Amino acid sequence: MRSFLAALPAFCLVLAGPAPPPAQAQVQANYGGCTLMGRPVPSIPDPSLNDIAMAGISPVYGPMILYNPAIVNRARAETRTFFYYHECAHHALGHTLGFAHPQASEQQADCWAVRELFGRRLFNPAQLRVVQDEVATSPGDRTHLPGPTRAMNLYACLEH
Repeated sequence: MRSFLAALPAFCLVLAGPAPPPAQAQVQANYGGCTLMGRPVPSIPDPSLNDIAMAGISPVYGPMILYNPAIVNRARAETRTFFYYHECAHHALGHTLGFAHPQASEQQADCWAVRELFGRRLFNPAQLRVVQDEVATSPGDRTHLPGPTRAMNLYACLEH
């Protein structure tokens, strides 16, 4: 099983950028780089998850990122990278502690992810457009803005 975006090593390293895995590969969402207070945040496959990924706290693992391998496999490399950073943002920003408004938390995590990806020079405007195109197809829900609005907001994250 290849690691999720195997070309992207530790979160803390700045490299040219990720390469997509082979089309047939089962993707595992684990960069080995999301940390919380110096401890790695494991990425755990959950085929029953009704979303690409979700940050949470487990009594077994502590802080973790769950992901649905089937949904991850359908996403483009840029989108997979964005959502990994997005879920890591929930841990970095303390959202998994349950004290934040859900829709505000999602917007904050989106912006944190975009700023980190650009700040680490892992993304450029063309790569962000790929993410925007995929995010725009999402219907939204009680915690996420409708896809077209959310997609437009991603670029605005760079302006603040």
